[in-house]
Amino acid sequence: MRLLTLLIAACCLLNGCAAGPTPMPGEPIKVPPPANLTAPPQPLPPPASGQMRDLESNHRETARAYHQLALQMCNLLSFLEINHDECKPWANSP
Repeated sequence: MRLLTLLIAACCLLNGCAAGPTPMPGEPIKVPPPANLTAPPQPLPPPASGQMRDLESNHRETARAYHQLALQMCNLLSFLEINHDECKPWANSP
């Protein structure tokens, strides 16, 4: 008798959950982001040689690539209207 009561209660509970209102999905993005905001990052440049001058130049180019990627990410977040504290230094960048 207990098992039958438990099964009836479970059936009623599951039936009640299935009959509820359907959840509203979030509003989709009406305009997709521009291609330059969703483009994959450029590959990092390899050093020309193992000499200090070439390594230093390569380090600057690599740092520039990472800063460009950070700017792209912050612009994408701005497009999606997401404010993030890390993007405040990039707010005035072109």
